[in-house]
Amino acid sequence: SSQLFSRLIPIIGEKQTSAVYQHVANAQKVKTALASAMREANVDVLLSPAFALPAHPHCTGKDVLPAVSYTSIYNVVDYPAGIVPWTTLKPTDKWDKSLGRDKAVEARMMESYNLALGTGCPFPIGVQLATKPYQ
Repeated sequence: SSQLFSRLIPIIGEKQTSAVYQHVANAQKVKTALASAMREANVDVLLSPAFALPAHPHCTGKDVLPAVSYTSIYNVVDYPAGIVPWTTLKPTDKWDKSLGRDKAVEARMMESYNLALGTGCPFPIGVQLATKPYQ
């Protein structure tokens, strides 16, 4: 909604039209490069994590925004994508500490993961499928 976006302006700042055009041009370069790479590799569908974490209780995701990084690229390149359930969180699952690169982000994500794990609820874990438009 426009109210949501109006609250973002103080955070991200106002942009000149030329800056917006540059972002659009950059997005088009990414879109062209991705389409070219998929064509060269003879790939029709991309399979990726839907979210870096299993689903978690409502209102607990505000600190783990980087976890959506797997999904946001498809918005930039205008690729249709969908998420399907793959498995569920199990009580025996463990956080792989060797994966962390950013200690501040990792700490928040691990906290969210442990919160979900601690509920004992088999939260779903999904995968995302994306493809080029009109395929």
